[in-house]
Parts: sequence; C-alpha cells; structure tokens
Amino acid sequence: MSAQADQNNKDRWHLKMQQKLPSIFIGKLLPIAFFLIITVLYSRKLSYQDYGQFQTVWIFTNLVCTIIAFGLPTIIFATPVSWLKKYIDLQKKKIATLYIFCWLIAFGFLYYSAGNIGPSGKLILTGFIIMQFCATIADSILIKKNQLKSYLLINSIYSVLFFGIHLYFYFNHFVLNQLLVSIMILAMLKSLVLLALKGAPGMSDTIVPASRGFFTNWLYTGGNEVLGIIARWLDKIFLVYLLSPKEFAIFFNGSFEIPIFAIMISAMENVMLTNIADNPGDKTHSRNIFRESFKLLSLISFPIFFFLLFSHQEAYSIIFNNKYNESIPVFLISIFIIPLRISHYGVLLQSYGQAGKLALGSAMDICLSLLLMVVLYPWLGTRGIVLALVISTYLQVLYYLILSAKIMDTTLWQLIPLRYLTILFGALGSFYLLVSLSLKGNVSSLFFLLSMLGITTIIIAPSLYKYFSSRKIV
Repeated sequence: MSAQADQNNKDRWHLKMQQKLPSIFIGKLLPIAFFLIITVLYSRKLSYQDYGQFQTVWIFTNLVCTIIAFGLPTIIFATPVSWLKKYIDLQKKKIATLYIFCWLIAFGFLYYSAGNIGPSGKLILTGFIIMQFCATIADSILIKKNQLKSYLLINSIYSVLFFGIHLYFYFNHFVLNQLLVSIMILAMLKSLVLLALKGAPGMSDTIVPASRGFFTNWLYTGGNEVLGIIARWLDKIFLVYLLSPKEFAIFFNGSFEIPIFAIMISAMENVMLTNIADNPGDKTHSRNIFRESFKLLSLISFPIFFFLLFSHQEAYSIIFNNKYNESIPVFLISIFIIPLRISHYGVLLQSYGQAGKLALGSAMDICLSLLLMVVLYPWLGTRGIVLALVISTYLQVLYYLILSAKIMDTTLWQLIPLRYLTILFGALGSFYLLVSLSLKGNVSSLFFLLSMLGITTIIIAPSLYKYFSSRKIV
C-alpha cells in the first residue's frame, strides 16, 4: 500500500470516528451515568440488605442477558445487514436450536442461583431481563443502520425516564419488584420504538463474509462473551454466598468498576468492528485502527486512573458520607485495571475469524482467576479476590496482544503505540503526584476533590478536542 493510500485510510478512520463515536458513546453513557448517580444515592439511603439485593439483581441481569444474547450484538456489528438476514433465514433451525439451549441454560441458572428471591420476584426478574435483552438488540440494529441521531435521542429520553423511575422509589417507599416492573415497561417501549425505525439509505454491504465457518465463529463469539461476563463478575459470584449482606455491600462498593470504561470500550468496539469490516483485506488499515484506539482512550483512562489513585480517600468520604470507608482497600487494588481500559483487545481476533482464541483466552482468565482467588482469599481476604482479577486480566490482555500481532503479521511493539503510552502515563503520573503533594493537607477534603476533578476535566477535554479536530496521527 502506498503512503498516500495509507494516509487516506487514516483520514477516513478519523472522519468516521468524529461522525459515529460521540453519538454511540453518549447514547451508551447516559443511562449508565444516571445509574451511577442512583447507585450512590441508594447506597447512602438503603439498608445494606436492600442495597445488596438491588445490586445482586443487576449482576444476574448482566450475566443472563449476555448468555441469552450469545454474541448476537457483536455478530450484528461485524456482518453486513442483508447478508446476515439471508444467513439467519437459511440456517434458522440451527440458530433457533442454539438460542433455545442458551435461554434454557440462562434461566435455569437464574432460578437455581437466585435462592433469596421468591417465585414472584423471579418471574418479574425474568421479564425484566428479557426486556433488557430486547433493548440491547434494538440498540445494536439501530447503530448498524447508522441511525445515530435517532439512537441518541431515544436513549436520552430513556435515560431521563430511567432516572426518574429510580428517583421516585428513592423519595418514596423502596419496593424492588415494583421498580423492576417499571423499568421493564420502559425498556419494552424503547425496544418497540427502536425497531420501528427504518435504516439509513446507502448502507455499505459490499463486503460479504464467507458462509463456511461462520456459525462456528458465531459459537466462539458467543462463548467468549459469556466467559467474559462471568470473568467480569466472578468476584461477586464467588463472594455473594460467602459474605453477609453488609460485607457484600462493602465489597461491591469497593470493586465496582466505574461504568464509563465499559461504555468507552463498547462504543469503540462498535466503531472498530464496522470499520474493519469495510475493508478486512487491508491489514495495515486494521492495524492503524487498533493503534488509534489506544491513543484515543488513553486520553481518558489515564487521567481518571490518577485522579482516583490520589483522591480516593476524599471521594469515599464525601460521596458515600463515610459509610463505605471500609471499601477503600478493595477499591485501591481494583483501579489498577483502569490503565488497561484503552482498547478492545479482541477486535482483531474477532474480525479475522479467531473468535475461538478469544474464547480460550476468556476460559484461561476464569481458571487463573479462580486459582488465584483460592490462594489469595485466605491470606488477604476480599482484597485477594480483587487482586486475583487484576493479575489475570493483565495476563489475558498480554495473551490477546501476542495473538493479534501474529495474525497481523507484525510485532507487538508495532501493534501498540507503546512509546506514546509510556510517555503519557509517566507525565500524567508525575503531574498528579506534584499537585497532590502541594494541595493535600493544605486545603479541605472537598476543595481537594473538586480541584483534582477540575484538573482531570481540563486535561481530558482539550486532549479529546485536539484529537478529533485533527486528522494527523499523534
């Protein structure tokens, strides 16, 4: 490929990032941001028992939704629309069998595991999960149709109503089942509106995947996502039956990953998959997309990591009113995953038919996490559970990067912008350390927290503006 053609591909990538990523990111972020506010409010007001049950419901929802979806959102993003419709029509018996099996397994797991939820509660939770699944699939289809303005508008309205429902139960008597029914109806209405919209004209379906091996890749994709969500919530699953409601609530508020990172990675994955799928034969183009994801997301993840590292004491004191200070030791370990939240490491493997290796990586991650939990829990308690996840996550990322470099016919050092990341990480760490040393002890906790938050915003906002306003590669 000529240098000019390479630069043209990079320019097109930047343009598509400017057009798509902000809408997708904001659309995904809004409901999660509101939920984060609700999490803080509920944790301050509800009893440990009610708060633990509230979060347990969302753990089950995330797990079961991923199982019953079984890779379908990813398949939608990575496959031309018209081709996928034809494939599903031709293979409907095989696909139906797969999803019937997944749904039986998922809801069997739910009914067996949720022993502290009564029969009526389980029935409500089942309907709630199904509506969340429908909304997720509808979101994926609308993004694939390139109806981003409609997607953003509908999700904005949904987010406000979602927040309003939670506020109603916050200011009135909290009844979990009534809350779930209300959100279930809202999700159903959202799904109907999303699916009623027509796609944008002129969608590119020029690249048609080979049907041979497609179903196997689908199986691997779904399996990897199921294993991934299990790995993500493994610590909670491991401890929900071992700890008292109070101990679990304390652990949850220490190990709770700030949702902005999951949203960033999900939005980036959507854009990367669709853009790589436009020209899968050009590995240079795919490699450039992968490298750019690191440069963009590190502008957000690195400052937030250092903000949390140096401001955690003040944050827990003010946000949770000192109710969850016992969560801080767990939190300090869990945030060391944040520096890894700068790309979706499995995109290249997914795009080039290596979903089986993704699933293997997730299975290895779970096995290693469980082994480390068994070893570290008697020694470090709940801190050992989180440390086990951090260690296994770093090793899983390294495994994916090595495999990705191999299929891209390049080296690990050429696949990721390591020099750029090292300089950025070191410079930000030094800056935050100096600011922290100069302020801490000389100002109030509230002023310190607001100052560090303001500095973080000042760092992130201009960096993103510079990135999106320029087509040059940093």
